Amino acid sequence: MLVRLTRKQASPAWDGSLYYTTATHGESQGFFAKPVMGGSPAVNETLILAYDMTHPMGGGDDWTTSLISQIRLDTDDSPGGAFVIRQIAVTENPGREALGLKPAPAAGSGQGGAGEGCGTGEEQDGEGHA
Repeated sequence: MLVRLTRKQASPAWDGSLYYTTATHGESQGFFAKPVMGGSPAVNETLILAYDMTHPMGGGDDWTTSLISQIRLDTDDSPGGAFVIRQIAVTENPGREALGLKPAPAAGSGQGGAGEGCGTGEEQDGEGHA
């Protein structure tokens, strides 16, 4: 999964967690990923966050075996930050090697971060409004 965003206002603590829901579970620490590429942009910097949803930090193969009904992106872990979400794309996973990353850790090790599925993109304000 890819997220292109621009930071408009600073915040003391970056997060970058991506949570998702299905018909069988809501948002929880058991089903999320952190970006494997990109993170903590400076003010007025646009970057792409890449999440490897085939190897999330929580959820195992749930992303690839379930119908995802909703996603939530936590940009900062403290108040005050502001972002423009320029695009969110759920794409076929090109593999970690295509991103110049090391091979994925063994199952159950809890590592996360570029995606799988179908794609869409829509410009939104920092509060998730189109």
